[in-house]
Amino acid sequence: MSELTDFLNAAKDKNGLSLRQIADAANVSPTTVQNLLNGVTKRPDEQTVRAVADALRISGDRAVELAGVQKPEPFLLPVEADRLDPGERKVIVHMVRQLLISGGKLSTGDDASGELGASVTELRPGTATGERPRVRRAARLRPRPPHDE
Repeated sequence: MSELTDFLNAAKDKNGLSLRQIADAANVSPTTVQNLLNGVTKRPDEQTVRAVADALRISGDRAVELAGVQKPEPFLLPVEADRLDPGERKVIVHMVRQLLISGGKLSTGDDASGELGASVTELRPGTATGERPRVRRAARLRPRPPHDE
């Protein structure tokens, strides 16, 4: 077993909690908790690890460290992006963060939940330097729901 599973199982045994109790407190499925406790989930997401750690009344930071969850590097727009208005900058930064979090997969379909609620700027090839890019309303982007593994 890994250090994470040992850490989580020791807390589970110490607190005398069932899988269902941990799952309910962490707001995840019992299967997700079982997979974490048994080491089945090889790359759990930070939110799930923290939720389970909180349910077990142990350090979320230590659990995340043991899980080997890597935080995405902060994203800064290049200097050339100064031409964008604050709303456009916010949308782009949000999209890049979501791409980093989701491993490069961004859902734009209707099956995802939640809405970004902003338009996306379309930068057309051939736009002269210093000109404002044309803006069109794009389909509303929806972030991917987190998965329990």
